[in-house]
Amino acid sequence: MSTFDKNDDKSLTTNNQDDEMDRLARQMLLEEAKRNKIRAETQGALGWQKPKLVTNRKFLRNTLISNAVHNIHKNEQDKQQRNRSTMERKRSRSPPPSSSSSSSSRKQRDHHHHDERSSKRAKNSK
Repeated sequence: MSTFDKNDDKSLTTNNQDDEMDRLARQMLLEEAKRNKIRAETQGALGWQKPKLVTNRKFLRNTLISNAVHNIHKNEQDKQQRNRSTMERKRSRSPPPSSSSSSSSRKQRDHHHHDERSSKRAKNSK
């Protein structure tokens, strides 16, 4: 086999592949033309327009209002919870009521003794 024969085989293979690609391209174009014909018959010229996305404004408005109201209530609840926990922490830091009353009674007792001593000194000095 000569080098010329090998080149002929390669060119025949390349030609066959090119012919196959051309045939597939023509077939795809024909199928697309058929689909476009059907689209033109059923939808008219508007069949090629991109569809417009329409926002459901009523739903959107109601959703936003609902979320805003929920957030307001949630913030109020959080604030109340913080206040409650702050009050509980303050209560836990202060001494129990029984110990504070005993210290106040001790102060009253000491004050009373001081008054008695003062009055005795006053009587003795006269």
